[in-house]
Amino acid sequence: MKFSYVTIRVADLGRSLEFYTKILGFVEKRRITPKPGIEIVFLSGREGAGVELISGEELNESNGNISLTFLVSNLYESVEDLTAKNVLNIEGPFILENGVKMGHVYDPDNNKLNFIEI
Repeated sequence: MKFSYVTIRVADLGRSLEFYTKILGFVEKRRITPKPGIEIVFLSGREGAGVELISGEELNESNGNISLTFLVSNLYESVEDLTAKNVLNIEGPFILENGVKMGHVYDPDNNKLNFIEI
């Protein structure tokens, strides 16, 4: 398993984008609008770590609006392993419209952990 990026839900995309690019040195890699009112900007850091900024989603105070994403070679085996370790609240695996296989779990503090098959 390889750590890939952190997702942050933001209230002001312009302000956050300026902070991550101009102050922290991240570079904008791509920008998408998956549905009306939602905008996602993917940023890349010097060491390859990424940040995904999401604007337009309702901010959620229960989990700090952060999720972590990990890349795995076999999503189904990863889900089986998590299940064997008594991890609850597993969502998926499911296949997105673009063919990406993905699943989610939540840590003890209700932070979302995404697993994407590469």
